[in-house]
Amino acid sequence: MRRLGGLLAQLVTGALLCGTVTACTSDGGEDGPAPDDTAVALAEALTRGRLDSALFDGELGRAPQRAWERATDGMGKAEVEVTAGEVTEDQDAGTATAVLTYAWDLPQTEATWEHEGTARLVEAEDSTWAARLEPRLFGLRAGEQLDLGTTGAERAGILGAGGEEIVRERPVVRFGVDKAQVGEAGQARAARSLAGVGDRDAAPCV
Repeated sequence: MRRLGGLLAQLVTGALLCGTVTACTSDGGEDGPAPDDTAVALAEALTRGRLDSALFDGELGRAPQRAWERATDGMGKAEVEVTAGEVTEDQDAGTATAVLTYAWDLPQTEATWEHEGTARLVEAEDSTWAARLEPRLFGLRAGEQLDLGTTGAERAGILGAGGEEIVRERPVVRFGVDKAQVGEAGQARAARSLAGVGDRDAAPCV
């Protein structure tokens, strides 16, 4: 009984140790980081405006940072917050696509301008993921840049009594007679001739 009891105790202890080892192994996992993690890190870096080349595929040095500065040079003091959205992974090809949403807080306004970019991610041999440096990452096409500007509103009409529009925006063409080039005697004749060419009433001009 002593030997049987000792054997049972060893078996139970061994089972507990095995379960502990198994749990530790499953928590760590054999797979590397998911592409979602890289997409989130990339969005955070874009929000800070500091692009580390370690997030990108290939030995790029400062190329990612320079590309971001060129793309956003026209945005002035506008601040951006970038969030990572849906990530679609192609298991066979070792590639994935992440949607990035750019929300720009425009200065001197309460407006926010949003647009989307697409990050193409590639899996390395060590199972880590990196982004490809290309214009679509910033939501642009080749040769494009972001540029913040203002556009004046169209001039509204001027209303009179009863809300009737008495003045409205319209093209105006001014023409007339240079009296210094026409003698006093010929000014009236020149005015009538010019009015005829312009299909206008000559009376106010004479």
